[in-house]
Amino acid sequence: MVWQYIGASLSVLSNILLVILAVYFYRYLSKEIKILAILFALTFLIEFTSILIYLIEDQVNTVWLSHLVTLVQYVFFVGVFALWQKDLSVRKGLLISIPVFTLIWVVAKFWFEDFSHFDNYTATTAALVLTGISAYTLFQISAENTGMIFDDTRFWIAAGVLLYFTGNLFFLALINDIIKFLPLNYVRLVWSFQWVVTVTANILYGGGVLCQQPR
Repeated sequence: MVWQYIGASLSVLSNILLVILAVYFYRYLSKEIKILAILFALTFLIEFTSILIYLIEDQVNTVWLSHLVTLVQYVFFVGVFALWQKDLSVRKGLLISIPVFTLIWVVAKFWFEDFSHFDNYTATTAALVLTGISAYTLFQISAENTGMIFDDTRFWIAAGVLLYFTGNLFFLALINDIIKFLPLNYVRLVWSFQWVVTVTANILYGGGVLCQQPR
């Protein structure tokens, strides 16, 4: 049990440090990274609110907040990736996908995704799209970059997104079944892997922020 609390604490701590880092360097950040800084702050606030409600309201179900995270992450990440695309058709397609996904998200809440359970359908859809566009962006960066790729903010952000959503794809798709059919210890084990992915992704996002500091 102790290591599970440690894993959860490290995940929250990595979110806090990422927000602090983004705030500290905010004036140096490009437009795209400033947008992501807002995303990092919103994600942390939602996670913090979830924990606070869970503790204050005698362990009430806060799963519904994860539905908000799915929508917020999709809108912000896809918006930033769209700004990075040189191919105008790809950029336009990504921007159009934002209202389309938002509509799907809203319909899903009224039709087949209960707020008392995890949003495995819309979250998996978002993860698949973000996995594809982050991989495509990394390919584009490697093709056009003749210098040190590690000095490119886009590399760190795209790598973090690819890791996070690829690493969590199985988790997002099957989390409701995992909770329903597996013993609690196995559920905690699966969840601990998600914490590792989150911490690692936050480190990569932090690398993207640090690339923006003046040299």
